[in-house]
Amino acid sequence: MNTPDRKNWKKFIKRCRNRYMKIGYVKCPAFGNEKIYFTQAGFNHLLRKGRKLREKNDQIRRLTLVFHAPTILAVSTIVSSYERTYLRDSSADFWSFVGTRKEISITVVIRQLNGGRKHFFSIF
Repeated sequence: MNTPDRKNWKKFIKRCRNRYMKIGYVKCPAFGNEKIYFTQAGFNHLLRKGRKLREKNDQIRRLTLVFHAPTILAVSTIVSSYERTYLRDSSADFWSFVGTRKEISITVVIRQLNGGRKHFFSIF
């Protein structure tokens, strides 16, 4: 996919954000059909890593892949990896799931902060 020109870049991001936010949540069998929410934090992570913007080609790749995430999560019964991190008085749990779409391996990352709701965090 070619990088949209500057004029169309904002429209492209807005269309992707609107489509992403319509996902809402997906029930995941690996978590006993617990809901995995698609939040603004997850969308922001598609565009940024921390406070730094990702390269446009990386943003486009992630924005294209993210629409496979609901299907991957809805059929996943096995967690590929799990990690817990600590920072001061908080914890973050991360689970990853791997799926294949059109012969491409896609990894979906779910995050949970301090035991709160699980939400989509990243895709690659």
